[in-house]
Amino acid sequence: KSESNNQLAGYKFVITGTLVKFIRSEIKNKLESLGASVSSSVSSKTNFLVCGENPGGTKLKKAQELNIKILSEDELNTLINLWNQSQISIFLNKHIEKENIII
Repeated sequence: KSESNNQLAGYKFVITGTLVKFIRSEIKNKLESLGASVSSSVSSKTNFLVCGENPGGTKLKKAQELNIKILSEDELNTLINLWNQSQISIFLNKHIEKENIII
């Protein structure tokens, strides 16, 4: 992998709920291609919870308790589009500084 493809290296994502705009496996593959790891369960090492419709109550609750950043599908799409423009660090910095985001 080239350095530009590892802009999400070290970030851990969990996906919950029904995705409307994306197929879960495609999102997982895309995030991994950017260097991120995707897990099936929320832990203190999780950086972002991607939250679709009707999210699993346990994952969402645990993410909130651990103050993990919660991204909507639209925010995830923005993240991926910014990566395509090599501006992903702007997005990450914006969301790292904010309080929990729930959309």
